Amino acid sequence: MLEYITRGLREAAELFNQKGEKKDTVKIYSSRQLRLPEPKLYAMVTGLSQTLPTDVKSVKYLSDLYVTKSNRAAKSPYSVEVQVEYFNFKMSSEEIRGYLEKERIPKRFEHYQGTDLLYYALFVNAKRYLWDCRKEGHTTRLTYEEDILWLCDLFWGRGIFVEILEQEDKKMSIVEAFSYEEDIREAGMEEGLQKGIEKGIVGSIKLLGQIGLESSLIKKKIIEQYSLTEEEAAHYMKL
Repeated sequence: MLEYITRGLREAAELFNQKGEKKDTVKIYSSRQLRLPEPKLYAMVTGLSQTLPTDVKSVKYLSDLYVTKSNRAAKSPYSVEVQVEYFNFKMSSEEIRGYLEKERIPKRFEHYQGTDLLYYALFVNAKRYLWDCRKEGHTTRLTYEEDILWLCDLFWGRGIFVEILEQEDKKMSIVEAFSYEEDIREAGMEEGLQKGIEKGIVGSIKLLGQIGLESSLIKKKIIEQYSLTEEEAAHYMKL
């Protein structure tokens, strides 16, 4: 967050103080006082969850993360403070299914009806829902790309993001981008799962060794428990 703010203000300082001067002139270190635009910070979260917020909008502070707490109501409680307007658009699977099937909007989102903020959240949450349905085998479409294409057509039919979705090249770019995002996410999850399994195997070998079990019996047990081949078991026994 701090890096984002610093970078933004630096770029603003250089941009707003280059009138009539060379573009490569860096004014942030100038002795002349700089004039900066007021920074406004926003954060938005989406996703599927059974734990849902009562209010969509809230305010969060950088100082909430500080180890030492002061009184925020005081005149100058912190040397560095950041205030962020925080929007929580998480939905349950039932809610996103209700939107896809019946165009039903959760009551807590009514204030944002008709805004791109809400439509983006609905699209992203629907994308996540379709991915979960595919993993569970609850879909008739052949590929995830077809899921996203169907979602694009659904939103276009409801008059959402029409200027973008009516252009075939931009629509296909969305399909490719979201499909790639889920492929990367799934690859990361599989990698994490594999690392967890490997850690469990090594831990089992050490535990069985500590209770005095012979190496041949340990090898047999991990083959049975983790469905390993002889070669795989021998590899873990050497670790």
